[in-house]
Amino acid sequence: MNKSQLLRELYRAARTNQSEFVPGSGNPDATLMVIGQAPEAEEIATGIPFVGKSGVILNGLLSEIGVSRSNFYITNVSKIPVASSSSANGSSDISLLFNEIEIVKPDIIFALRKTVADALFPASSGSPLREERGVIRWLSTQTGDYRVITAYHPTALLRGSASVSDMRTDYEFLRRSLYQLGL
Repeated sequence: MNKSQLLRELYRAARTNQSEFVPGSGNPDATLMVIGQAPEAEEIATGIPFVGKSGVILNGLLSEIGVSRSNFYITNVSKIPVASSSSANGSSDISLLFNEIEIVKPDIIFALRKTVADALFPASSGSPLREERGVIRWLSTQTGDYRVITAYHPTALLRGSASVSDMRTDYEFLRRSLYQLGL
């Protein structure tokens, strides 16, 4: 099976009759995987992650650094709204996310939000976001090691907890990291 087929099978098995389930989307052969926390209303309505206001901001910032939506794979830690989940970042969410990572095998994972980084690196969950931005950390899985960059989630801009300058700094670091890898 190819990566698209493997992902479809993974999501089919994980869906278990949840109408609000939003699977990952995009290029399964991408070198970049973008990970958010959980789908919101617009994503549930379309079944596609990051299509609401935060998706517009994300697409704009990525476009500024030369990355189009067709060039990356995007998913969430939780495939259902956090309010619908019995526990945010439950073991089934994390297991599904790691399976996605191991199928896509991205060169860089762009973790949008501190809670996403905490899901990937539970041992460092006490460190503040400002200490995790602008660095590459390594995530080891059964199938390989993956570079992870933690950044502000686009909703931070909408809520006023991050400035445009903060956001552009995160995306410029991503651009430089992709460039250094020849991507």
